[in-house]
Amino acid sequence: MNSPLFDLAGRVIVITGGAKGLGKTYSHALTGLGAKVTVADLNGAECDALAAEIEKSGGEALSAPTDVTNAAAVQRMAEATVARRGRIDALGNNAALMSVLPGRAWEQIEETEW
Repeated sequence: MNSPLFDLAGRVIVITGGAKGLGKTYSHALTGLGAKVTVADLNGAECDALAAEIEKSGGEALSAPTDVTNAAAVQRMAEATVARRGRIDALGNNAALMSVLPGRAWEQIEETEW
């Protein structure tokens, strides 16, 4: 599926909720397009397993168990990604938070609600 239109070679992408369900699909698909993903999810064992699976298949993945409701944990995940990859190019915000909050722009969500 690698084509110039979807060439993500070398791009560093964080996927929250990235270890299972749709997030797992995103993580696989993005690495298939050349991206280097950070799998950020509550379940550390699932993060580790998916990152290992991606690496075994020739992709690049960093396991980063993260509770996105905790600002310090998110900061640590971002710092670990930058330490390993040098930058973050994109975020796939797949963690389920938006499904339980009243509809509004994400930047209007107070930190205490995260």
